[in-house]
Amino acid sequence: MTGNEFASEMEEKVAALLEAARPLSEAWANKVWPRQQLIEVLKHYAYAEWRSCLHNAKHFLNTPMQQWDLKLGLAEQCHEEASHYEIERRKLLELGVDFDPAAYTPVPSWKRYFDNQENAPTALEKIAAENYGGEPKAVLFFKLAANGADPHLRDIAAPQIEDEEEHHEFGRAILEKYATTPEVQQRLRDISALQQKLSVDAMRELNERLGLPAPRTS
Repeated sequence: MTGNEFASEMEEKVAALLEAARPLSEAWANKVWPRQQLIEVLKHYAYAEWRSCLHNAKHFLNTPMQQWDLKLGLAEQCHEEASHYEIERRKLLELGVDFDPAAYTPVPSWKRYFDNQENAPTALEKIAAENYGGEPKAVLFFKLAANGADPHLRDIAAPQIEDEEEHHEFGRAILEKYATTPEVQQRLRDISALQQKLSVDAMRELNERLGLPAPRTS
């Protein structure tokens, strides 16, 4: 299987991820959030941007110069995730919360999700884990939230959509170029599938933490 064929296969799995994530994403986007629940949602996403910034920086340092295109993309993504964190940090400050992501306790699947990305053996596995494991779900939720019911979520969602879409597109280009052997492709399938499951599980766990009912899926 060529890298292009493999990337197309991975896109099909993204479609399944989005189908699994859509009920909660729509429920959250259509809700006007009480202050305390809103704060927890913002902390959840701010923590995500902070962790993403850190592990992109780590993989930038560990990626060989021979893969400069991958190294450069990691640096750009690190900067953009830091900018997204700042959007959410400022929104939390607006709500009276001085957020410390290092002191925050995420739901279990969310911590495991980011631990897996940080500890991925190579940047290529990190790309499969994040850019195919979670970024498409972020795009789905932010597009819904940007046109949704809560003004605070509209504020944070709209500025992030273009970057998140570009992260996924960058991931595809990297897979097409570097995921060219059966052994590499299987490693990337495995970590991406795990991350897609964890990203949806984390939404469900946060929904439970917030005391909200599970959305109808019919």
